[in-house]
Amino acid sequence: MCIRDRTLTAASSLLATVDLTPSNFAANRLWAAPGQALTYTVTIANLGNMPSPLAWLTATLPVSLSAPLWVTATAPAVSYDILTRQVRWQGAVAPGAPVRVAFSSAISAALTACGFVSVPANLTDFWGHTLALTARVNLAAPDVNCDGRVNILDVQAVARRFATQAGNPLYDPQFDLDGDDRIGALDVMLVASRWQPGGGGNP
Repeated sequence: MCIRDRTLTAASSLLATVDLTPSNFAANRLWAAPGQALTYTVTIANLGNMPSPLAWLTATLPVSLSAPLWVTATAPAVSYDILTRQVRWQGAVAPGAPVRVAFSSAISAALTACGFVSVPANLTDFWGHTLALTARVNLAAPDVNCDGRVNILDVQAVARRFATQAGNPLYDPQFDLDGDDRIGALDVMLVASRWQPGGGGNP
């Protein structure tokens, strides 16, 4: 190899990069009801010009989510650690060939207060660079007005949106307590069933 070729090879090596920053993590719904199962998907994308021979993903489930109903990935290997409550994956990520890691988990049916459920994840490339990702889902919970109590005001707020569905400007997923994309009698019954004297929040 001549000096010029060696110089070009060295320059190309210096420019070689692994870039996992386009990766993202999201649930299949922005709003969900207590007891509802969600599908979470991490899309691991490499915008660099060289593969990451290995990358590591950990997603830690909060106690407000069940253990995964299932886990899957488009490239091995994915697993769930029951002690740490972590979905784990490791494998190679080539440029232009995204890897998808997905799992399903249900929100605790015991939640009644408004709020959200967040699942944090860390994605680390071969060089040790770590990208923090978070999937957040808002709770469509009985305390729809978020005043820390479940009472007649919450029942009335849901009832005012009765018979609306996704696509209707009056529909609001915060009041869709059964997560079926429409507000009906069951939604009113769900909030009324949690109505307790003096309030009622998350246990």
